[in-house]
Amino acid sequence: MYVSKNTAMKVIIKYVATLLTSSLLFVAGDAAVKGAWINKLGNSNLVITRKLGVGETKNNNLFVSISSNNNVEINKNLVDGLQIQLMNDEYTEVQRAVVKNGIAVFDLNKVKSRFRNLILISPITSNEMAISSDMKFVNLKLDMSELNIIQKSNKEK
Repeated sequence: MYVSKNTAMKVIIKYVATLLTSSLLFVAGDAAVKGAWINKLGNSNLVITRKLGVGETKNNNLFVSISSNNNVEINKNLVDGLQIQLMNDEYTEVQRAVVKNGIAVFDLNKVKSRFRNLILISPITSNEMAISSDMKFVNLKLDMSELNIIQKSNKEK
């Protein structure tokens, strides 16, 4: 069976055109569903950043710095390794973070439900703080005298 070059080229062009058209419609349809096209029709840069993820992603982290409630300067090594819990307003744990260099970081992108109010708790010192879910930087004050006693008792064991 002999197929002419002209017929083979037509089939290849139709195949490539079908692939390109379907992928373009998939990207445009997905962007339209997410509301990306509202008042922005024809903005191809929006489609590239929205669907393909080439642009900047939204960083949704909560940074919690640790300080002393006695206004005493603390050694960051003292609080390194301390666990901080992020809970919803019903005291259900949402996430845990470990303090490194005096800062605990919570990735709120991994939280499936959105809460209006959150609570930060240090299980060791029993300090807690209510925050809004819109906050990005928080300073949690801990009772350092209690933390020193707990660490001294751990060293003696």
